Amino acid sequence: VIDTMEKNELVKREQNPKDRRSTLVKLEKKGIDLKSQIPYIGCVSGAILKEEYTQKVKDTGFRQVKIEEETKFSLDFIINNQEILDFVEKNNIPSEKIKDIADNILSIKLSAIK
Repeated sequence: VIDTMEKNELVKREQNPKDRRSTLVKLEKKGIDLKSQIPYIGCVSGAILKEEYTQKVKDTGFRQVKIEEETKFSLDFIINNQEILDFVEKNNIPSEKIKDIADNILSIKLSAIK
């Protein structure tokens, strides 16, 4: 796992200056950026269609439901997200379709009145 992360420039190995028998693994900028997206991973795993979500909000008694903002996930985020890659493999989705997946996964912010 660390080899793959290092190859993808997410982490960097350094010899421990206090103990030459051990190696330190430090996050690189790309790894730090990816780490900041971790809260979205749970959202992706429980993702539903935008229309289905807004309908559920309406069904619970909210009105004037309005999507205020949509944020797309980066292709890097998608291809480095093991949960999404497992989904792709489990559902026999061709790898060339991953960009289509990236184009269709978004986070939304909405407003509504109760």
